[in-house]
Amino acid sequence: MRNQRSYNVAIAGISAALTIISLMLAIFLPTMKLAFFVISSLCSAMPLTKDRWWASVATFVVAGLIGFFVGNIKAIPYLLFFGPYSLIAWLCDFKLYDTRLNKALKIIVIVVLKLTYFALAFWGCYKLMGLVISDIVIGKFTMNTPVFWLVGLVIFSLYDPLYRWVYKVMCYKINKLVGNGGNNSAPPKNEDLFD
Repeated sequence: MRNQRSYNVAIAGISAALTIISLMLAIFLPTMKLAFFVISSLCSAMPLTKDRWWASVATFVVAGLIGFFVGNIKAIPYLLFFGPYSLIAWLCDFKLYDTRLNKALKIIVIVVLKLTYFALAFWGCYKLMGLVISDIVIGKFTMNTPVFWLVGLVIFSLYDPLYRWVYKVMCYKINKLVGNGGNNSAPPKNEDLFD
C-alpha cells in the first residue's frame, strides 16, 4: 500500500512539474504561447493515463495557483480552458463513452458537453482578457466577437480529435514505460491509437 501511495504522489509531482514548466514558458515566451498552453494541458493529463483523476485535479490547482501568482492575467487561458479541458475530455471520451447508452446518443451528449464547455470558457477568457485588450487585430483585420468565436470554434473542432489521439499515444507510451503501476487497467493496444 505504501508503494502505491508513493507511485501516486510521484506521478502527480512529475505531472505538476512539467505542467508548471510549460505554463511558465507559455506565460513568458513571446512566441508559441498556444503550443505551450496545449503542452501544459497534456502534462496535466498524465495522471489520467493511470486513472488518477484526483492527481490531475491537484496538478491543475497547483499549476493554476503558481501560474496566476507569477503571470497574473496571462494564466487565464490555462485556468479557464486548457487546464480543466484535460479532465473534461477524459471524462467525456473515456468514462462517459464507456456507459451503456446508445452510441449515437453518447456522441451527441459528448459533443454538446464539449461545445458548451468551449463556449463558456471562450466567453470567460474573452471577457476577462477584454479588460486588457479592447480589439483583436490580426494583421490588417480587426475581428469582432462573433467572427472571433467562429474562428475559435473551427480551431477547437480540429484541436479536440488531435488532443484525443495524442492522449491515447501518451497513454500507450506511459503504460509501456512504467508498466501497470498498480493499476488494473491494461494499456491500450496499438490499433486503438487510431480510432
